[in-house]
Amino acid sequence: MLRCSLVVRSELIRFGVKTSVAWRSMGRHASRFGSLTGWLVGIVVIAASCGLSPAKDELQGSDSGDPCPSVERPAPVALDLGVLIESDAEGAAHVLCDVEYSTSPPTSGSHFPVWQSCGFYTEPIRDETAVHSMEHGAVWIAYSPDLSDSEVEAIAALVATNAHYLAAPYPGLKNPIVVSAWRRQLAVEHIDVAAVGAFADAQLGRVSETAPEAGVTCESQLGVAPSEPDAGYQQIFDQLVSG
Repeated sequence: MLRCSLVVRSELIRFGVKTSVAWRSMGRHASRFGSLTGWLVGIVVIAASCGLSPAKDELQGSDSGDPCPSVERPAPVALDLGVLIESDAEGAAHVLCDVEYSTSPPTSGSHFPVWQSCGFYTEPIRDETAVHSMEHGAVWIAYSPDLSDSEVEAIAALVATNAHYLAAPYPGLKNPIVVSAWRRQLAVEHIDVAAVGAFADAQLGRVSETAPEAGVTCESQLGVAPSEPDAGYQQIFDQLVSG
């Protein structure tokens, strides 16, 4: 699917830019506004050609003329420790607006066309880019910003063992650590427990039992670990709106 994602970006560049479109990021994410007409239509057509379902209409336009309305993200909830949660798929469309996921952190759904580069981050990442990484078989380790230094170091050591691990602090997390993959989630107190190893054995990279594009690269132009998760994001948007 790497080829497909690159096609999405290159095709969008050729669309005209005429009408004002707002890009709005919620909570910890920054806001951005620009003139983006043309590529919103293009992303639907090209995503559909890649075997993905089109973005929902409400994410592309509204009666107010704002194609990226505000969304309400659910607050993280306390999960039972060590209990594997299996959820239904919530789609896999490529969209450029914020997504109203049913859980925080999410485990599937519409997502940004460029995935988060996997690795260990010390700053929060975007839900929409992390979901795209999970579509490729990434195991996303969301950890509490208050987690002990020793536990954070243990997470960083684990992430270094496989290119499909993705880890970052998650503000508001009600558990010390929440490990997510496509349609799967597990809360734990310590990253070195056996349950995390079993989770990775079933979900990490090309062996993933659920990821639609298991094993596709988790490297991208978006994000430089450990402290620049949004590196490249502005340039990607500028490319989309200036071509």
